[in-house]
Amino acid sequence: MLQRVQSIYLAVVFISIAALIKITIWTKTSVDGTCSLYLNAYAVIHSSGQNTLFPYNSSLLLILFMLVFLVYTILRHDNRKLQLQLTTIIHAGLITLMLLLIFFIHKMDGVYFPNGLSNYKIGIALPFIALAANLLAQHHIRHDEKLVNNDNLR
Repeated sequence: MLQRVQSIYLAVVFISIAALIKITIWTKTSVDGTCSLYLNAYAVIHSSGQNTLFPYNSSLLLILFMLVFLVYTILRHDNRKLQLQLTTIIHAGLITLMLLLIFFIHKMDGVYFPNGLSNYKIGIALPFIALAANLLAQHHIRHDEKLVNNDNLR
């Protein structure tokens, strides 16, 4: 059944990870305000319009990998054990994504505009929201598995 609670939580994970592709994660502005820098999931964008793709596209590849896994996980609602394993893989991917983003932010903070103003945007919270929703989905999958395996229902 696609209307189970864990499917809704997995849909929240999908939406928050998909939104991460478009939303800005971090910005930095020079002291005089003439130059700015934006970090998305796929590139560093300078105020002049230049994009720096490598190595930042590794986070985009990880996001696309997780989106495919999430669709497959939602569609495999009939096999709870497999769904639990897939959510564990998604959990590891989310932690890796958060570490990548923190690493990229730390790396760029020291390189560009050392005395500039750094701001986190709403995009930094999206992986944490996805992680919390994924943990709730895992909890409800385990709860369903316990209910099915319980002898009192039969």
